[in-house]
Amino acid sequence: MRDLELILTGAAPEAAARALAAALDDAGLALTPRPLPAAAPGHKAADPVAVVSLMLAIPSAVLAASDIADRIAKRRRAKALVEAAARIRIEHRVEVLTVTLDGTRALADLDPYALLELVGRD
Repeated sequence: MRDLELILTGAAPEAAARALAAALDDAGLALTPRPLPAAAPGHKAADPVAVVSLMLAIPSAVLAASDIADRIAKRRRAKALVEAAARIRIEHRVEVLTVTLDGTRALADLDPYALLELVGRD
């Protein structure tokens, strides 16, 4: 199972990444920052004046679920991630995008079940 890759794009992605990491720490999610490759496949900048983008990876094992009790706990974590992305969109003017097979999608626009489904795909 793969990691969930996120792209933060906007005016201050570094500050937004710190805010996202702090918001998700209580949910048990860990973010691993790494530089965004110059030609990321399928990546279209949501903000053409963005100076810096930052790619984050969340281990898929944190979000993937196998049984119902685990699924409930994972749904809470996914909900925390979606809510943090929505808050960062407003507070930092930074969009948190997730990389999918169909291109990028705004994480704040997903519901927790859709996020879990994305992580569950191989």
